[in-house]
Amino acid sequence: MRCIQVLHHSISPFHLHDPQADPRRYRTGWPMIFARAIRAHDPGVTVECWRPERTLRGPYGWRDDDGTVHRVFPSFYLRYGYEWSPGLLRAVRAAARDPEVAFVVHGSYNLHAYLLGPMLARSPAILQSHGGFPAHHLFRVTRHRWLRWALLAVAPVERWTLPRYPHVFVLNDEERNALSRLLPADRVTVSPVGVDFARFSPGDRAAARCACGLDREARLVLYVGRLSPEKGVPHLLEALGLARRRIAGLRLVVIGCGPLEGQLRSQVERLGLAESVRFVGRVPNPELPVWYRAAEVTVMPSLREGFGLVAVESLACGTPIVASRVGGTTDIARAFECGVLVPPRDPPALADAIAAVLSKSVPTTPNVGRGRARFGWPAKLARMDALFAAMNASRGHRARAARVGRGVR
Repeated sequence: MRCIQVLHHSISPFHLHDPQADPRRYRTGWPMIFARAIRAHDPGVTVECWRPERTLRGPYGWRDDDGTVHRVFPSFYLRYGYEWSPGLLRAVRAAARDPEVAFVVHGSYNLHAYLLGPMLARSPAILQSHGGFPAHHLFRVTRHRWLRWALLAVAPVERWTLPRYPHVFVLNDEERNALSRLLPADRVTVSPVGVDFARFSPGDRAAARCACGLDREARLVLYVGRLSPEKGVPHLLEALGLARRRIAGLRLVVIGCGPLEGQLRSQVERLGLAESVRFVGRVPNPELPVWYRAAEVTVMPSLREGFGLVAVESLACGTPIVASRVGGTTDIARAFECGVLVPPRDPPALADAIAAVLSKSVPTTPNVGRGRARFGWPAKLARMDALFAAMNASRGHRARAARVGRGVR
């Protein structure tokens, strides 16, 4: 069996988020982690990752060290979510004729997802959301009147294409409820990003701080993620300035890179936090657990968040979270029975929550076993296996029925 992961967007527009990434040989994103998890779960499956890339003039293919086959196709790129690769679409159409191929399409609300839906209606295929909501939901909640006209145009496209997918994995209950107007409930499952709980696991804090070159006595707060506007890091820096008046030795470690880095460094200087904030830059995913173990709390001040992978990774390492009450973080805090949620854009509330966690006046021991049962890769891959088996059985039934019908005629 072949399992093809289809990513919908180019990598090159996001070079500021990951300046080390080669847009042709990119292999660090979540679809690639998904691919490696599938191979570890079932070594007999051939896993491929297909995606567009606007900087290419011709198709490009390669095989990585894990055995995953990568195919990259030239594309026409207008902006994120509005990209079109004829070569990718032709390749998917051809592969869909093969009864031994199953598809996972990454990203729900974009041009490629809409175009691929009708192509994959009769194939074993799962549309995996990476966050967001259908147009009819956004129409109700958006504050931008000009955006409503664009949403009116997108809504009928979504109504025709998204229901063509045999099944959709969404990131949280809010998104599932928003899709209920387009698909029946039995074709939508809350199945967010999987986490490797063997790698992300509790460990010795003192040893972790030694490995990271951190002060063993500091009260350490951690941020992991892109340095971009939607992540709300300026609010975290303001909160740090408030919280350090109450907590001696408070330090913040910032892991990640992005377009706001220069602005954030200037803000640190302006707030007099130069000795309290350390910018580490990008850290590869396999090296993140030691940083989570070193921290006393991980803070996610996001203004919007589809799922909240950082929250799961931190809690899996035994480190509590303080997070904005957006996206799937409520589900995550509930699953791990740990974490403090605050309103977005509220530095005083963020500072109070950080102080509460560091003073242990709120629960600070995550229920890792319960979180593993909800967010671990075995649970996610078992759901995927069951769905693909059911789809293949249905496909075989339709094929037999078609043969019988031709015989009757």
